[in-house]
Amino acid sequence: FLIERRTADTDFSLMAQTGRDTTFYIDEGLEPETMLWYRVQAYNDQGLSDYSNTDSCETWSLTAFWDDFEAYEPGAPPPTPPYNINTEGSSWVRVTDEDAHQGDKSLKFYDPFDDDESLVQLFTRSRGVPKGVFSCWLKIAPDGYFGIMGADSRDYITFQIQFNDDNSFLVRDAGSIVRGGNAFPVGEWFLLEIIFDFARHTYAVAFNGQTMVENLAVQREDQAYNSQVVFVCFRNAVIDRVYLDDFSILEVLEENPGVLPAPRRPASAGTFDRIEDAVRIEPVR
Repeated sequence: FLIERRTADTDFSLMAQTGRDTTFYIDEGLEPETMLWYRVQAYNDQGLSDYSNTDSCETWSLTAFWDDFEAYEPGAPPPTPPYNINTEGSSWVRVTDEDAHQGDKSLKFYDPFDDDESLVQLFTRSRGVPKGVFSCWLKIAPDGYFGIMGADSRDYITFQIQFNDDNSFLVRDAGSIVRGGNAFPVGEWFLLEIIFDFARHTYAVAFNGQTMVENLAVQREDQAYNSQVVFVCFRNAVIDRVYLDDFSILEVLEENPGVLPAPRRPASAGTFDRIEDAVRIEPVR
């Protein structure tokens, strides 16, 4: 078979030649967000067949998820989908126009001081991203706890960060929760980035473009991508308010050896933490 391809700016040209028993072909190394058209022609010693029907597709955007919350009504929770929300007690998460990093709206999490049994969980999914950057802008009130974690499609946690009431923060390193640092911005907008690479089993955490902790291992050796993010106001812990804006998950295709160090080796067996275990308990203290 002869496989031809064209783009919006080019004519059909031969891109591959396959054997007679070929039933599929993978076209690799394509540019993101590009419309492509394909057609196939069979051949043998007697000559060429007519062309097949033309089929088309569009390659993925590198942006696996993005939301600035501008499209939603203030005072109501964000829609389902793309979010799933679980609240208990008097805690809530709502779109607000009280404050925003850019534009007019953001998400506000509220976990009141007078209700220790309250809880907020905000889940969202994307396609599986093997290498990329999770980022969002946060404005966190002092004296509270707030958590963010990633997970694969099996609900096993990949990366994790917990902001504490003493202005320290904890991070996951393979199967352990360890101290990541002694300070994060409080009461002001700051950019949180989690840069991950599952080929290396490694991730790093940055605030406002500055790497705070790196060479952290994802939890499991067999994890190949991140496809979920969960934001948590924990049970038996409080946070007066957290604002979230400009939330994105961006896939990275190009090699960038300066971003992440040498590979780490997570555990290949043992007891592993899943989302449902981590988000319903108290924060790590």
